[in-house]
Amino acid sequence: MLDNHTILNDLHCVRFRNSGFKRTMVLSPAAEKSFNRFLIDSLGQNVFLISTALGLDIYYCNPSSKTDFIVKNLWIFQGDTPNLKTQIVQEHHDVNVIKYFYIVVDTLVKHPQLFLSTCKKFTAQYQSTLIKNRLLTLLYSAFESHLHELSAQNKLPYINKVEQLMREVYVPNFENLNGLSSIHLKHHNLN
Repeated sequence: MLDNHTILNDLHCVRFRNSGFKRTMVLSPAAEKSFNRFLIDSLGQNVFLISTALGLDIYYCNPSSKTDFIVKNLWIFQGDTPNLKTQIVQEHHDVNVIKYFYIVVDTLVKHPQLFLSTCKKFTAQYQSTLIKNRLLTLLYSAFESHLHELSAQNKLPYINKVEQLMREVYVPNFENLNGLSSIHLKHHNLN
């Protein structure tokens, strides 16, 4: 099991994004599930994949970057979706993953319907995951904390709907969440 220090050091993110502002999925929903299962089988349980109309983000914990492995294997699952050669690939590591996560949320806030859709998807994925590993708990804690900040600044679109989504999420172990929350808060102001 990863301790709090290790999870931040071993944290990585790879984003696949279509060039331009195309609302085209990188993977179909079925392919996304298959690719997620493939990554969990290959990299371990600490993998979280979320897809929006703007891109595909893969968060994972591993002592070393697996970006090359992920990039080389994504095409197997793409089918008729856009070719990887037309996509922008970004990667982030350690505490920069959390900073990037905030940037993604801030970017989505500028597109309210896309933001709400992503909130629904993120909370649904969190709820449907039976085992809340430390990676998922860290990401959810960072997400929730950042939403509170945006709400306090009156920058949160669809605030009533987002608050309802957040109330519906059951967090079974608040001690674990609080420990991870302090990790991302400690590193949050490292702009």
